[in-house]
Formats: sequence, structure tokens, C-alpha cells
Amino acid sequence: MLPGMSARTWCAGTASEGLAWTCNRFQGPVENAREIVTLRSLRAGMGGAVLDAYGWPDIPTDWEFVLDHEIDAESRAPRRSRVSGLLLELNGQRAAREARLGKVATGAGRETERPSG
Repeated sequence: MLPGMSARTWCAGTASEGLAWTCNRFQGPVENAREIVTLRSLRAGMGGAVLDAYGWPDIPTDWEFVLDHEIDAESRAPRRSRVSGLLLELNGQRAAREARLGKVATGAGRETERPSG
């Protein structure tokens, strides 16, 4: 891979394949090509950085291989439920803070003063 080139661009350019094909390889349990392993490592690192930024470094970011026909409601539920629960809790805390400050969300991600009266 060349400096400054994204792993996904390198992978797609080297193999002359599109995003869907690269994603299928990324998710394939027996795929161990260097560029795919690099993409998985980058994904885990990015996930770890996001979780660290939220203060949740103990949530694992390891890659799981689950075939579509084997996925049930419980297969990934514990990790997803925990992250979803933490995000909902954080959202509630921020909403309470905004309410205390008299702010309301505008729907565009910005806050404005609550109209008086």
C-alpha cells in the first residue's frame, strides 16, 4: 500500500473490484488476503478509537464471523445492547442538560434558546 492511499482504495484498485465485492471479502470467514486483513485491522482500530472517545474502552472490537443464515436475535445482542444502552443513557443525560439550560434541538444538530412564554 502506498503512503496516503486508503486500504479500501488500494484493495479495490489492486483487485479491480468494487465496494460490494470488497465488503463480501471483508466479511468472508476464510478470506485472509493481506489487504482484507489490513481493512479488518483498521476497522477494529477505528471502532476502538470511537469507544475510547466515549470512555468505553472495555467493549471489544474484535471481528466476528456469523453467516447470514446463522444470525438470530441473540447472536450479537449482548454487545449491541450494551452500546445501544450506553448511547441512550448518554442521549438522556444530554437532553436533561439541554432542558436545564433552556435549550431545544433544532433537528439539524444545533441548539437554540427555548422560546419564552
